[in-house]
Amino acid sequence: MPLDNARRHNLFRDKPTAKWIEGIPQGNGTLGVMAWGGPEELILSLDRNDLWCDSLGPQHRRFTAGALVLDCGAGSGFEEGLALRDAVAWRTASGMRLEWFVHAEKPVICLRILNPPAKLRFRWRPPQLWSREAADGVRYGRQASGKPVSRIANPFAGRARSSREIADGFAFMRSLIDAQPRMWLGVKTCHNGELVPIRRSGDAFEIDTRRGNDILLQVGVWNPQRNPALTRDEALRQLSAHGTDWKSLLTGHRKWWREFWSRSHVRLSNPTLERLWWRGAYQLGCCARPDSLPIALQGVWGSDGTPPWGGGYYWDLNVQSCYWPIYTGNHLDLGHSLYNWYLDKLPLFREYARSLFGAEGAALPMTSDLDGIRGKPSRDVLRFGDGAWVCHNFWQHFRYTRDPDFLRSHVLPVFKAHLQFARFLWRQEKDGRYHLNHACSPEIESQATTHCPCRDTGYDLAFGRFLAAAYRETIRTLRERQDDLALWAVDFLRRTPDYPTAKTTGSNYYWPEDPSVPEYFVEWPGFETQLSHRHFSHLMMLYPVGEIHRFSPYRQLRCAQNSLHMLILRGTGGWAGFSFPWASLLATRAAWPKRMPTHMLEEFSKCVVVPFNGITLNEDHFRLGTICQTGSFGPFNLEADYTLESSMIAMTAVQDMLLHAAGDRLVFAGGAAPELSGEFGGFRTPFGDTVYGRIENGRLVSTELSSDRGGLRHLALNDDSASWTVKSSSGIRRYVKSIVSMVVEKGEVCSAHRG
Repeated sequence: MPLDNARRHNLFRDKPTAKWIEGIPQGNGTLGVMAWGGPEELILSLDRNDLWCDSLGPQHRRFTAGALVLDCGAGSGFEEGLALRDAVAWRTASGMRLEWFVHAEKPVICLRILNPPAKLRFRWRPPQLWSREAADGVRYGRQASGKPVSRIANPFAGRARSSREIADGFAFMRSLIDAQPRMWLGVKTCHNGELVPIRRSGDAFEIDTRRGNDILLQVGVWNPQRNPALTRDEALRQLSAHGTDWKSLLTGHRKWWREFWSRSHVRLSNPTLERLWWRGAYQLGCCARPDSLPIALQGVWGSDGTPPWGGGYYWDLNVQSCYWPIYTGNHLDLGHSLYNWYLDKLPLFREYARSLFGAEGAALPMTSDLDGIRGKPSRDVLRFGDGAWVCHNFWQHFRYTRDPDFLRSHVLPVFKAHLQFARFLWRQEKDGRYHLNHACSPEIESQATTHCPCRDTGYDLAFGRFLAAAYRETIRTLRERQDDLALWAVDFLRRTPDYPTAKTTGSNYYWPEDPSVPEYFVEWPGFETQLSHRHFSHLMMLYPVGEIHRFSPYRQLRCAQNSLHMLILRGTGGWAGFSFPWASLLATRAAWPKRMPTHMLEEFSKCVVVPFNGITLNEDHFRLGTICQTGSFGPFNLEADYTLESSMIAMTAVQDMLLHAAGDRLVFAGGAAPELSGEFGGFRTPFGDTVYGRIENGRLVSTELSSDRGGLRHLALNDDSASWTVKSSSGIRRYVKSIVSMVVEKGEVCSAHRG
């Protein structure tokens, strides 16, 4: 069933594209390929996520491996596509058929050519480390307020060089910066298990294919800077060690992807929602492995030069949200690419706290490179919420696994370090409460014309309360002695301010859900309303922290619903791509009208300006909200920045509307619109359950639950009239109530009753 669903979202087109961003994406967590161009040539833009260089003083930038360009000849019959279930792409053109994949487990790109011309030609296009317009300066960044942007000189002028050579019949290419090798690229060709020598032909390479019509190209990309002991000959030996048989390479690759797709699946009557989930899951499988680097802004894909924003790690949204879908989506192992890296860099973040602020604990910079080195001035380090946000990813992993070893080895040291820094920042004042006078809403400072101090934002309060409560729970679970930090956490939770609210009034376009209560919102001094807190920071307590949800006290929930209502009408200062799926998440968690989560995701689908591959541009789509607007989205700029988190948040939002936890309860179909039908399987819960469910007209009609942990479960339906069944060891039972309590033992439901 899952593989059948994957086929529904294969890529296919019969006309070539001239834009990199419209290509076919593939990857394995380290290597990435974007295939485009045609019909006369196939362009494989190559990337490796550990290719970095210093370019702007203390700031580092990622760069790509350039592109391999294969000549396909002039002709007709162009078609190309991607089989999602196997992550194998293909193209037919000019009588040739090409098939290729980035091996899921090996650091190699495999390309098979059937019926090639007598002489096959390809060339390497070195990475264009800066655009041509950068000779005198380049537009660097933009602001939602429309203010002018700064211009900077080309940091790579005169620094980059490239070379090409033949080594033992292999094509070998180098990219150098400041005369230092930064990237190696090797290509070997085979036929029937035998090496086919490659020849130089000017700046191109040629392969004599007269001996057969089935040619295998294997491509390797190395970073000699990260491995100084690696020689050219050893790199080529590694490329040879991958074997020369297409079928054996493909078998191992397929095995990994089949196992990946077996973890979870959805099949829905709404094609937009289903497509967002499957395309998001595919991109997740391309960009993460347990032992890879954390997922950066553009995942494993970049154009032929430097990716937008330096391709770095931005810790105010981008990295953390790329891991949101792994928990319910049952891909928990992929999170280790973040956890292990972060634990390894924790001493550096401790050093930032000590050297910059004279404080205990860890200070996470807002941006960093792959070594954790901060990329912006020190003021960006003084941000409490970003580090606590990463802690939330650690806590999610523990909640979904209940792994005591992970709790002790990873959660405890990371939580302690960030809570120590919190104790330095949050100060108790005359009113007896703790206040944060360096509060922030992400990215607002970069738009300010003057310093705009703000206290106690919902963003910081939500993560402060979360971190203190989770640290206490960690100490209790590990049966550690309650140290002074745990005692401070108890006092902090007792003395934190309430979430900030603002009283709103009705107008001709807005009326609160409940006029008797305010909304969770604070205007940032000096900004227009729609620019304030554009990252939903005043609703963090809904998602991802989840402190307020559909079963919260009446006033809290109504404040949240008022906030969401006003947020959607007022907009977030541009409605960047991630805004719509995040609004869908908030609507589901706040028990808003069930049509709203679907509506926001359908609006988001209009931001997916490349419907072929599902890549979303991180572009400002509206200056205001959506409901009160008319007209179509656009115009769009296909050369604009894109970031991966839009797709990851959309995948999470689809999962959330089908199944999520609210407090101690599992909510089924909590955001499923009345017309939505379908099924989901393999979803994981924070109680250790694996769940299958079937939805009809927005209602759960049946579910199967198995668990690796015993205990009590509270299953909540969104509609009292919903009729559904549950499979247990004692047979199938039918219920017609909205809350049912279950006892799970030995991996199965052994009893169930009305809650």
